[in-house]
Amino acid sequence: MISSAARMVLAVGLAAILLATPVVGAEQVEISFATWQLHDWYEEIIPEFHEAYPNIRVEYRPMHWGGWTNYTEQIVTQFVGGVAADVMNLPALGFPSVAGQGILMPLDELIDRDRVEFDFADFLPVAQEAMRWDGRTYGITQNMGIWMAHFNEDKFAEGGLSNPVQLARGGAWTWDAMIDSTKRLARFDNSGENTQWGMITYPEDAGIYPFVWGHGGRLLSEDGTESLIGEPEAVAGIAQIQELMYRDRALAFPWFTGVPQRAPWPESINSGSFGLLLWWATLTASFEGLQWESDEVPIPPGPNDPNTVPVQFNMISMSAQTQKREAAWEFVKFITGKEQNAGMMALSPGRVPSRASLLPEYFDLQRREWSQEGTQLLLNSINRARLVPQHQEFGRINDLNRRHLRPIWTNDEDPNIALQELDRQIDLLLAQPQ
Repeated sequence: MISSAARMVLAVGLAAILLATPVVGAEQVEISFATWQLHDWYEEIIPEFHEAYPNIRVEYRPMHWGGWTNYTEQIVTQFVGGVAADVMNLPALGFPSVAGQGILMPLDELIDRDRVEFDFADFLPVAQEAMRWDGRTYGITQNMGIWMAHFNEDKFAEGGLSNPVQLARGGAWTWDAMIDSTKRLARFDNSGENTQWGMITYPEDAGIYPFVWGHGGRLLSEDGTESLIGEPEAVAGIAQIQELMYRDRALAFPWFTGVPQRAPWPESINSGSFGLLLWWATLTASFEGLQWESDEVPIPPGPNDPNTVPVQFNMISMSAQTQKREAAWEFVKFITGKEQNAGMMALSPGRVPSRASLLPEYFDLQRREWSQEGTQLLLNSINRARLVPQHQEFGRINDLNRRHLRPIWTNDEDPNIALQELDRQIDLLLAQPQ
């Protein structure tokens, strides 16, 4: 027979467990979820969530993209109108703006409460950094956008150049090796027109950052209050891009940028008429079924700074207006959990997991050529990663970048002159009251 004292201890213990364990009640709850991407995956995963949580229903709201600024504006408009989704998918560049306007619910309390169950420590340090804004956590990431050097194995072999993966394994994939390969893999017809590009990249995404960072430059100061794009180190990085374009005629941007040194797109991928392609890792999906061999290698350390690898993270966030916090949080944990992220990797090639425990599985699925060294190569790359600059005014900063960098990309202006003016314009913008 259990004594009265023992029953009291059991009762108190049970009450403590119930109080400490978050429970979503049996009452039917409906939440909404808004996203612009991965519709096929979400349409599969949401029924799985319904099966695991039969008392929670998710209203799925597929949204129009139209670019990250347009999408972010839609989110803000819905919030102001009181109709924001309980859970929302936010693009990396728009995340700071939305978080800074008080639209998102801080998640720190929920993360701390469920830290062990959710295994928050499994997220890579750079991913945890990306989830925060102004000292608080406003989102959970599912996967990592990482800038990689895709390369055409056939072109490297034809040009008598060593395979970059083999060079990386031996520590010989350096900045000079990448630049030398770019120059040596450019090909021309009898009239002097390019028939093959040594390198293709895209400046209006993350394309400028390996060059700027590698030469020791920055776009903004650490606290985001000052422009640094006019400093000599940043100028040197941008100048190297211009030299590769016009002095060496080895580097091109996609045709839709409208610059003179432009490569057909996506025909360049289909034909394999390039040596290196610096782009997000997700581009590997475009290489499936082609008649030439491709692989990826990390961006090498720069001449003045080894941290040359741009990364960014889209976020799963909760609206500050939601009245269904616990149900929304269960959905966030579900779609950012290990099992679901592993499924996303299998469905969408090139999506690098933001959880460290999934990196070996990532290589098993998609990086067979990297063999056992693959995980370590990527970890070395992640250890040299920097977040693509985040700022509440990044939309306007990006507009200034586009306007003042274009004369450099068209070879109409000296980089130093153009960047000094860009530096001045960004400083004027940052000085405005927020």
